[in-house]
Amino acid sequence: MDWLSLYFELPVFQRQFKGAVTCPFKKLYVAMTLYSDVINRNEVVQHATEVNSKHEKPTSESGKQASIKSEEACKSMLEFEWLHLVLQPELVTSVDHVSYAVSRALTNVLSQKVHSGHFATEVVYMMGGSSSVTKCMEEMCIQPCEPETTCKSMLIVTISKPKKFGNIDNIVKGIQMPIEKLTAITDQEKVIRTFKCSKDELELPGGLNACILMRIGTKRI
Repeated sequence: MDWLSLYFELPVFQRQFKGAVTCPFKKLYVAMTLYSDVINRNEVVQHATEVNSKHEKPTSESGKQASIKSEEACKSMLEFEWLHLVLQPELVTSVDHVSYAVSRALTNVLSQKVHSGHFATEVVYMMGGSSSVTKCMEEMCIQPCEPETTCKSMLIVTISKPKKFGNIDNIVKGIQMPIEKLTAITDQEKVIRTFKCSKDELELPGGLNACILMRIGTKRI
């Protein structure tokens, strides 16, 4: 049986911030839905941006944004109900690619070792193959375009605390595909170029997917 969407739970094993503050939840819920031939990419990207923009890092009494590595800013990164990622599926090697990145982003926040000011951005950064947050966002996320063209494939990932996922899937005008088709859409040569995978890495047990998961585990420790 083919599943059109995938839902899974990610338990939080590290329950405290670097300080004495306890993480306010025990698990995150993740939904993944794959589409082809999406004709309204700009509307979908705009909706995700509007949902995610509600959770920017806080400002201090002086009006300046807090340091992204302060405890206050890190705590605020987890003050969301749900967040959306609109991804290029040809650069996603597996469901594990997503789950590892979400887990690693959460670890970064709790350890106050983040590289961005937003949890959704932190996840994309951990998924990407560059040391630049901006470049990871450009490579991994679907971008709006003018004039708007049909998006051949789109992967929507929603990260939720209350096990509610919003209505982004109701907005998409495209063909929903079984999530099992994700690995068939992955462009392995493009992934290898984007992540600059070496021949030695690709010869390890697990091949390309293992290489990407290893990169997530060791990125900017």
